[in-house]
Amino acid sequence: RRVWIPKPGSPEPRPLGIPTIADRALQALVKAALEPEWEAKFEPNSYGFRPGRACHDA
Repeated sequence: RRVWIPKPGSPEPRPLGIPTIADRALQALVKAALEPEWEAKFEPNSYGFRPGRACHDA
């Protein structure tokens, strides 16, 4: 779904894409299927943007 919101400092609005519930459900299914496979391929000392890891763990 496309929603137009005001753009600061500009008279024209900017588009904001909001996924439908069906799209969000599909995204969650794909993430659940792919995440375990990809986690196994990452280096163990890689902490950026990974579930359960943060910069404090590094």
